[in-house]
Amino acid sequence: MKNVRTRMGYRYAASTHLSFLFLILLALAVSPVGAINADSATIDIGSFTTYVGSNVTVPIEITNATEIAGGFVNISFNPSIVNVQAILTGDFESPEANITNTNGFVRVAASRATAVGKANAKLASIRFKGISKGITTLNITDTDLNYENGTVFIPETSDGTINVSTPPLLSIASYSAYENSNITAPVEITNASAVTGGSVKVKFNPSIVYVQDALPGDFGNVTVNINNGTGFVYMACANATAVGKEKAILSNVVFKSLSSGTTALELCNASLNDERGNVILPATSNGSLSVSAACFIATAAYGTSLPQNIEILRDFRDKVLNTNTPGRALVETYYSTSPPIANALAMNNGGLRTSVRVLLLTPLVYFASIITTLNGGLFALVIPIIASLAGLLYLYRTRKCGILAGILKSLGLGTMSIVVLTSLVFSLGWLGYTWAVCAIIAAYILPLIIPLSIAVMLFAVFRPKFKNELLPGGG
Repeated sequence: MKNVRTRMGYRYAASTHLSFLFLILLALAVSPVGAINADSATIDIGSFTTYVGSNVTVPIEITNATEIAGGFVNISFNPSIVNVQAILTGDFESPEANITNTNGFVRVAASRATAVGKANAKLASIRFKGISKGITTLNITDTDLNYENGTVFIPETSDGTINVSTPPLLSIASYSAYENSNITAPVEITNASAVTGGSVKVKFNPSIVYVQDALPGDFGNVTVNINNGTGFVYMACANATAVGKEKAILSNVVFKSLSSGTTALELCNASLNDERGNVILPATSNGSLSVSAACFIATAAYGTSLPQNIEILRDFRDKVLNTNTPGRALVETYYSTSPPIANALAMNNGGLRTSVRVLLLTPLVYFASIITTLNGGLFALVIPIIASLAGLLYLYRTRKCGILAGILKSLGLGTMSIVVLTSLVFSLGWLGYTWAVCAIIAAYILPLIIPLSIAVMLFAVFRPKFKNELLPGGG
C-alpha cells in the first residue's frame, strides 16, 4: 500500500512539474521576447537631399514601437560631405548624443518611462548640414532597443543616404531704363525643382528708383513690405507643393525710375524652403538698374520734355533701337556724347535751337514715326530701299557732269554703301547676332567701300578719254 502511495506521489509531482513547465512556455509565448520573433521593431533612416550650406533634418524612425521604452543608435557618415549640427527630440525624452564630425560618427540614445502607444515613433532626429557636393550613406553600425520590461534586443535596421547638391541660385538681372518709366524685375530661382517658397529682401537706392509693387511669380500670393524711404522691399511666399520647375520666379518687383544714375539691386537675407520644411540657403546674384535721362538734344531744342515729338522719339528709342544690339549701342553712344551738345542748345535762345528743330528733329520725328508704326521690324529694310532709290536718282542726275561726275558718283557710291552697310548691321542685330559678330562683318566689308568708290571715280573720269582715243571722231 505504501509503494502504491509513493508511486501516486511521484506521478502527482511529475504532473505538477509538467503543468508548471507548460505555464512557463505559455508565458514566454505571450511575453515581449515572443513578440520580437513574431513582429519585431525595426529602425529605419530614409534618403534625403540638401544643398551645400543648407541643413536637413533626418529622423530615426522606429516601426512597431508600441512597447519600446528606449535604445541607442550609432551612425557613421562621410564628414567631408555632411556634418551633424544638432540632435532634436523625437517621441522619447531629451536624447543624449555623442558627436564626432571629424571621424563622421554620431551616437544617439533616448528613453521614456512608458510607451506612447504609437505604432511608429521617432527615437530622435539629427540635423545635418551640407558641406560639399556628393552622396553619403548614413550607416547604422550598432544599435539596441529595450522593452518596458527591460528586455534588450537588436532590431532590424535600414540605412539611409543624404544627397548634397549645388544650392539653388537666387538672382535678379541688370536693367536699363529712362526717367519716369516702369521696370518689372523678376527675382528668379535656378535649380528650383524642390523649392516650395522662400523670402528675400531687395535693397536699392531710393533717390534713383522706388518700388511700386511686388507681383506673384510661381509660388502664389506674395507678402510684401515696401520701404521706399530706406530703400528696400521684403517679399515672402509659399506654395503647398513644389512647382517642379528648373527655373521659377519667386516674385516680380515693379520699379519706378526717378532720376538718372545707377543703383545696385542687392539680394539680402535670402532663404528658401522645401516640402519637408527644411531651410535652403541659396547662392545669390545681384543686379543693377541704370536710369538714363530723357532725350537730351530734343529736350534742349524743344525746351520741355513733354511735347508729342519727344514722345515719338522716345517710342522710337524704346520700340526700335533698344530691341537689338546695334540699336542699343547707338543709344548708348548718343547718351554718352549728346550732353555737351544739349547744354549748348539749352544756353542758346536764338536761331540755333530753331535750326536744330527744323533741319534735324522734324525730319527725324517723321522718320521715327513711320518706323515705329512699322513696329521696328522693317527698319532694316526701309533704310536700304531709301538709300538705293536715292543713290539711283543721284547717279542719274550726275551722269552728264563730266569729270565732276566721277567725283560725285564716287562720293555718292561711298555714302550709299555706308548706309547699306549700316542697315546690314542692324539687320544682323534684329536676327539675334551679337554686337561682336556685327562689328566683325562690318570691319570686313567697310575696307572694300573706299577702293570701290575710287575705282568708280577713276572709271568715270578716264572713260571719256579712252572712248575718244579708241573711237574715231570721238564717237
